[in-house]
Amino acid sequence: MKVLKYAVLILFALVGVVLIVGLCMPKEWTVERSLAVNAAPAKIHPLVGNLEGWPWWMPWMEEDPAMKLTFEGKAGEPGSKMIWKSEKMGNGRLTVTRSDPATGLDYEMVMDEFTEPAHGSIRYSVEGSVTRLTWKDTGTFGSNPVLRLFGPLMEGMLEHYFDKGLANVKTIVEAG
Repeated sequence: MKVLKYAVLILFALVGVVLIVGLCMPKEWTVERSLAVNAAPAKIHPLVGNLEGWPWWMPWMEEDPAMKLTFEGKAGEPGSKMIWKSEKMGNGRLTVTRSDPATGLDYEMVMDEFTEPAHGSIRYSVEGSVTRLTWKDTGTFGSNPVLRLFGPLMEGMLEHYFDKGLANVKTIVEAG
């Protein structure tokens, strides 16, 4: 009985430590990646600024080719949406909040599994003969200490996807 008592105490102590560590982790997360592309924003924007061009380059399509996409609204305009359903990647929607052929787009992304939306952008910045694409997402985990523990893991996964997506845009735009 004494061993069981100590095991329960140790278990509660470990849960307490995990919760305390989670509470100490940041509430917000940010992922930002960039890449230089040998093309003008005018050549990039039709692929990036119009959500109907995203299936050609977004890395999640490679992860789940069975992903179902639908589009709503006027292509390339604020308010246009891409809605996806995926057993592997989850379900969600992305809504364009700003789109400018010279500077890029802003969006809000909502995943069914999360209560808080993420806010993102893909910006174009001309640097001499190249355009720097910068893809950024920010969001919050709220007050949930367990979700906060996954922040560094999630950021690492998103960095990988952002790098792959930007490289796909570069390949497509520079080839055509």
